[in-house]
Amino acid sequence: MRRSHPHFAPRRIALSSRRRGVTLVETMIASSVMVMMSMAVITAFVYLARVEKGVASQMRVVHQGKSILDALTQEVLDADLVLEGKSGDLNQGTRVDITHTGSATVAFYIADTDKDLTTISDNVLVYDPDIATNGDEQILARMVSPLSGCKVFECSSATQPLQVRLRIGDASGAAKTETDRTTGPGFQSLVINTSFAVRTTQG
Repeated sequence: MRRSHPHFAPRRIALSSRRRGVTLVETMIASSVMVMMSMAVITAFVYLARVEKGVASQMRVVHQGKSILDALTQEVLDADLVLEGKSGDLNQGTRVDITHTGSATVAFYIADTDKDLTTISDNVLVYDPDIATNGDEQILARMVSPLSGCKVFECSSATQPLQVRLRIGDASGAAKTETDRTTGPGFQSLVINTSFAVRTTQG
C-alpha cells in the first residue's frame, strides 16, 4: 500500500488558488481605466477637431483678404476715376466705382440683406467687373464690416488716395455665437487698413 506524502495537499490547494477567476473588484478597476482612457481619447479628438477648424478658418479669411487686395490693386492702378458713394446715398462709404477709359466701370461694395452692418453674418463684399451687366458679380469675402468710425471706401479729394478700411470676421470675440462657430476658436478677425494711389479720385 502506497503512503501519501504529507506535502501533496498544500500544493494542490495553492495550485487551485492560482487558477481562480477575476474578482468583481478587479473588473471594476479595469473598467474604470478603460473609461478614463476613452474619455482622454475623445477629449483629444474634439480638441484637434476644433484646432483644425480654427486653422481652416484662418486660411479662409487670409485668402479672402488677399483676394480683396489683389482685385483692388488690379483695378485701381489703371483707373481713370474712382468715385465713392455720395452723401445721403445708401451706399455711402460701402461702395466704390472705378472707371477705365474705353472699358467697363467696375464696382466694389458691401451687400447687406438686413441693411444693418453691425450684424456681420449676412455682410458680403462684392466685386462687379461690369456694372452695366447683371450676373457677373463675385463675392470676395463674407462677414465683412467697416472699422469703427470709418468708411469702408473713402476718397476725400482728387489728390488723396483711395482709403480701404474693413474687417473680415468677428470683432467681438464672443464665444458660442454664430460668428464664433464660423471663424473657429482662437481667431476672430482680419483687418485691412490700406490705401491705393490713383490717377484721379473724386469724393
